[in-house]
Amino acid sequence: MRFPLFRTSAVVVLALIVIAILTACGGGAAAPTQATYDASVAPFTAEQAAPYLDIPNPSNEKPCGVFDVKGFGPKTALLKDFPNCAPGKYRVFCLNDQAQWIEDNISELHNREAAGAVDFTSAQEGICALFPWD
Repeated sequence: MRFPLFRTSAVVVLALIVIAILTACGGGAAAPTQATYDASVAPFTAEQAAPYLDIPNPSNEKPCGVFDVKGFGPKTALLKDFPNCAPGKYRVFCLNDQAQWIEDNISELHNREAAGAVDFTSAQEGICALFPWD
């Protein structure tokens, strides 16, 4: 009667050894994959943008396109996504906690007029907008 107990113990030990070997060789759970960074901004619909289009920046200009900057880092706003923004040069302002447009958290602004794009780096999250740059 000792054999069945010995067999059960041997099976358990063998299973543990196989699990240890598979885990050591990478047979365990797959490593998580990193998502690809998306530099695009999320344009607001006309309805979403409406409340912000009447807020002027410090130069008393009003925005032609409003978007969610989608966090910190390098960003690109494509003019084709903003029908009220004619081809040309643009600046980017973002709303602060007092509902004022500021440029404080925008850097490395580059207008790529031929591509219809505005590239910049954002140091804030939330609502930002394109303003004509004369």
